[in-house]
Amino acid sequence: MVPARRPRGGVYELEIVDEAGLDLSVEFDADALLAALTKDGRVALYGILFDVDRATRQPGSGEVLDTIASIMSAQPGLRLEVQGHTDSTGTAERNRTLSQERAAAVVSVLQLYGVDASRLEARGFGPDQPIGDNSTENGRQRNRRVELVRLP
Repeated sequence: MVPARRPRGGVYELEIVDEAGLDLSVEFDADALLAALTKDGRVALYGILFDVDRATRQPGSGEVLDTIASIMSAQPGLRLEVQGHTDSTGTAERNRTLSQERAAAVVSVLQLYGVDASRLEARGFGPDQPIGDNSTENGRQRNRRVELVRLP
């Protein structure tokens, strides 16, 4: 898709949009996830999906949550902060609230798997820590994520 528009002055602007988009399909391997947490202290997850403007998980998020619960079971000393992040669409205040609700939803599900609440913290950052360009769809997709951060 190559939309073009003619602003004042008669000069055309050309915007090239990569229709392939960002590949957010991820294979979740407990060993790789634990290695990333051990090495980097954090890992971004794109496999926990939510309804638009809601903290309701979409079907298909179970594999990621199964993997996290498995790691927590095998590593009884592991403590995690579950961080919610959004893109910049909407108000910053709403996005901060939404990201907190989503992080809390992930924590609640992990507790249902038997992970003790004392090992988990939920924190929402809204649009305040982008890793992608919010002016592009690919960037916004990268910013809509859940991160796990290893706690001491």
